[in-house]
Amino acid sequence: MLRRFNYTNRKRIPRSAVTVRLRTGTAAIPTFDAKIDLSDLRLPGDARVYIEAYHRASYMRFPFGLVSDLRAPRDCRLTDIDGGATALFRVKVVDEKGEHGCVLAEADGISPLDSDQTAADRTSILPVVISDLGHEIWRVDFDTHDGRPVLELNKAVETIAQIALGDDQFMALVYPSAVRQILIQVLRKEERWDVNGPLGDWQTQWLRFACSLPGIMAPPRPNGEDDSLLEDQQLEWIETVVEAFCAHQKTLERFIRAHPTEATG
Repeated sequence: MLRRFNYTNRKRIPRSAVTVRLRTGTAAIPTFDAKIDLSDLRLPGDARVYIEAYHRASYMRFPFGLVSDLRAPRDCRLTDIDGGATALFRVKVVDEKGEHGCVLAEADGISPLDSDQTAADRTSILPVVISDLGHEIWRVDFDTHDGRPVLELNKAVETIAQIALGDDQFMALVYPSAVRQILIQVLRKEERWDVNGPLGDWQTQWLRFACSLPGIMAPPRPNGEDDSLLEDQQLEWIETVVEAFCAHQKTLERFIRAHPTEATG
């Protein structure tokens, strides 16, 4: 029987701290191995660590020892995951001293690497976090330890991580709005930003992403003379980026494909 977990005040485990890699197991059943770094989270050493694999209704949980003594189980075969499906993974750190386990830290929606894929191949400028959002389906959260935006998805929707990865309607409706919110944050609310800044700065990563879209130049910035029109110019630039993003991602075509009866003309 699975234990019930309390999620009060849990910490987020950075995506960069978890690497899950798929392997080809016996009888064509995939297996996985994982590397987890919890050293920066100041978690109690006796808290237990679990990795959970899931796809739609299929689900498996694997004990990975203690925070102070991480150990993979002998059998990491994904025997109960829907055949042919690529599972997503979550990591939980649980204090099990009480009647119900208390989740101290969590990372969710982790996409596994293939056997020959590097972690750099998976790097995303918009990490996904599964959270309790009440009646909201999604939101962009800037209240992180380094201000880096994350896309929060409501854990009440059982398959929300898979939907975010592959649903055309979700892509067409959510991501353009998320791009707009993030670029407004960069240009209007961040004190310093630079297209040519350090690659590790999230602001630089987003501006370079925007400028990589067809037809997009660097955003307007203060010139020390007349900045009275700067805000309007920057907002116009953002809208141009969103339009280029939608064209590049074919969001209209995706939405029509998801709802073919709604196509007109």
